[in-house]
Amino acid sequence: QVAERRGELSTQLGGASGANSTRASLRCRRGSACVVPAGEQMVLDESLDVDTLSIKGTLTWDVSEDDLTLRAGYVVVEDGGHLKIGTKDAPMNKRATIYIKKGHEHNKLGTRFLGTLGSGKIDIH
Repeated sequence: QVAERRGELSTQLGGASGANSTRASLRCRRGSACVVPAGEQMVLDESLDVDTLSIKGTLTWDVSEDDLTLRAGYVVVEDGGHLKIGTKDAPMNKRATIYIKKGHEHNKLGTRFLGTLGSGKIDIH
């Protein structure tokens, strides 16, 4: 069943990138300071509630899932990181919510934000 799910993700995310992705829910627990490490790919395919989210690798939102919510005190895409919510060829046409909650401060960017540092990228289609 896991291999079948990986195959589905590979198709939904545009091929090989999905096959090598880790489900964010397996690495990021409720209330954690979640980090997507540099060089790694994660997929957000179910709602996630973390204290903070730092993206140094790639986090791809599963555009086939409806009504996903990402809740975090802040979301920072750091130098070399990439947050992808849809692509030009496969846009996000379902309900997707990023909720920035109170409570946590980033040493450079402050509190309650979705932002980038350095060459970090956010793509929303």
